[in-house]
Amino acid sequence: MGAESTAPVERGQTYYGPTQTIDTANYAGISLEGQRAVFLDTDYTDSTKLRSGREVKARLMRNVSGSTLYAGYAVSMEDGYEKERFGNTFTKGCKCAGIIDDRLGSGGCRNGDLCWIIVEGPCRYHTPSATPATQIGDLLYAKTADGGRLTPWQEDLVFSATDVTDGDMGRTLANALGRAIEASTSGETDTVKLMDVGLGLV
Repeated sequence: MGAESTAPVERGQTYYGPTQTIDTANYAGISLEGQRAVFLDTDYTDSTKLRSGREVKARLMRNVSGSTLYAGYAVSMEDGYEKERFGNTFTKGCKCAGIIDDRLGSGGCRNGDLCWIIVEGPCRYHTPSATPATQIGDLLYAKTADGGRLTPWQEDLVFSATDVTDGDMGRTLANALGRAIEASTSGETDTVKLMDVGLGLV
């Protein structure tokens, strides 16, 4: 059973909403930062219909990136507030907080606002801004300077000797956000696809 009825913010919305003034020197809702909720996995075009029988787990977190961030993009953890606040600074294979609620509208989550970050379950994400293609089952991880889009590492997990010695293998395996459950071609760059979030993020 989903927990939408008791969540302090509905999925698809933010704490302040689209127009309320946000005083970044005096945040409201601090006691809500890091709160978790469980939602039903509903259809993206009709929230009254189930997409599957699974649940989607999320954590309410504050955007402190300095700019508005948008649905379906991965976000990084803010030092000292790892499960409470997020930004959008990435290094290859870095540990991320999760995926911004893929139900948010075009207004996104403004700087200083709170929104749901998906940490487990089916969720839409953005493919990388350049190749490669993504196959079902590929691990998905963040890369430097790709704005929260996720890059695949093929399911067969073949690593080169350099990947082992420079740390890419360890970072990819330890910090992947989940696996692709929908394939994409090399031409489908920055495209919304479906993934299964959840490798120890909760």
